[in-house]
Amino acid sequence: MPDLRIGVIGLGYIGRLHARAWAANSGARVVAVADPNPASRESAPDGARWFGDHRALLAENLDAVSICSPTHLHREMTIDALDSGKHVLLEKPIAVNMEEAGEIVAAAQRAGKLLFVGMTHRFYPEL
Repeated sequence: MPDLRIGVIGLGYIGRLHARAWAANSGARVVAVADPNPASRESAPDGARWFGDHRALLAENLDAVSICSPTHLHREMTIDALDSGKHVLLEKPIAVNMEEAGEIVAAAQRAGKLLFVGMTHRFYPEL
C-alpha cells in the first residue's frame, strides 16, 4: 500500500508534534506544511513543501491533513480541507462554539470524508 500523503496546517508546538507523529508512521509521509509565519519554514519536516497559506497547501495532491491552528481558525480551515477532498485530523477543540462545530460536521458528511477530532484523552486507559 502506498504511503498516505499528509499535510500539516499550523507548525506551532502541536503542529510539530503532529508532523513527528506522522513521520513515525511507516504508512504516511508529510509532504506539505502550511503556516503564515515564514519562520515556521525552519520547522518543516525534511522534504516537505512549505506554504504560507492553507489554501495553497490544499491544492496539493494530499490524502489527509492535520489542522493544528488556533481554534478560531478551525471552522474555515477544516471546511476548506473537506471541500477540497481531504480527510481531516483536527486538533481539539473542534470549534469555538456549537454552531461552528455543527458546520464542520455537516461539511464532513457532505464531503464523505473522515473527520477526527484529536481528543487523545479518550484513549487513556484510566479514562
